[in-house]
Amino acid sequence: MNKKLLFIPLFAIAFSLTACLPNNDAKQYATPELFFNKANNAGKWRCEYSVTGADYGRVNVDYDYTIKDAFLNVADKFEQTSKFKPTGEKQLVYSLFWTPSNAGPNYATATLYQSGGLIIEHKHALTVKATFYHKTDENTAKTLLDLAQSKIEDNANKREQSKEEAKQKATIYRFIGEIEEGAKLSGQIFDDQFSNGYAAFKDNKNDLLPILDSIEYLDGNNANFDYDRCLELAIGKNIETERGTYKEYAWRVLLLENFDRVVVQYEFWMFDGDYETVELLYIINSEDGRALFNTALTIARIQN
Repeated sequence: MNKKLLFIPLFAIAFSLTACLPNNDAKQYATPELFFNKANNAGKWRCEYSVTGADYGRVNVDYDYTIKDAFLNVADKFEQTSKFKPTGEKQLVYSLFWTPSNAGPNYATATLYQSGGLIIEHKHALTVKATFYHKTDENTAKTLLDLAQSKIEDNANKREQSKEEAKQKATIYRFIGEIEEGAKLSGQIFDDQFSNGYAAFKDNKNDLLPILDSIEYLDGNNANFDYDRCLELAIGKNIETERGTYKEYAWRVLLLENFDRVVVQYEFWMFDGDYETVELLYIINSEDGRALFNTALTIARIQN
């Protein structure tokens, strides 16, 4: 009797063997108390939350653990319940981590609905997703939702205030002052004579400082437009944050291709540990701009 070989693709075999691996870690997240106590281990910069209709185009980080602490304070008001199907009602989503992977996503999230239902989900790569259902009264849910929404709105206002304050620090005059006080100026010049179309250099002798200082800068319109730079100058500095020490450029000054406009980009750290960039545009005399470019070009040629 002839035996027929059944061809099964290897990926299908691998999937069948691994797709249902037990999720042994899930029970560590099974209740609101266990879940939110895990926030300390996850690290505050991975604790993110959002509220329906109050995201303002940005994920919020629970940088001071306000939301985590609020949940822990009322953890005893939640009780386990049977599976329920969530509706389109208002909801608060709190994520301890969410990491994509070729083997499947890794995440732990808690979703609170305005009716009081809470769904905790945990998944690690190829393990099965574990889901736990809890409920609380509507007043408790409303208090938590209102707190999170208020915090999101407060954060949005703080960001706008921080940006306005940053614009006062982002001026070309502050940039020049930093160099005068000893900040090291580096740059890139964009010119076809270089093999890669650009060359990096360091202004070790501060040859560019007197030119920068002599230029008259007139305020221009909003700098949010497409542009081709011919020269980029930057000041690098170590920035200490709660996440550690980072080597970031605090300022970038871009001389645009027609030599008559300068864009100042100022990068600054926000209250929640993230950073933003503000831009200011200045109009300058094109002859001054060309003199700045030519001096930088001479430095770049020598160093390259």
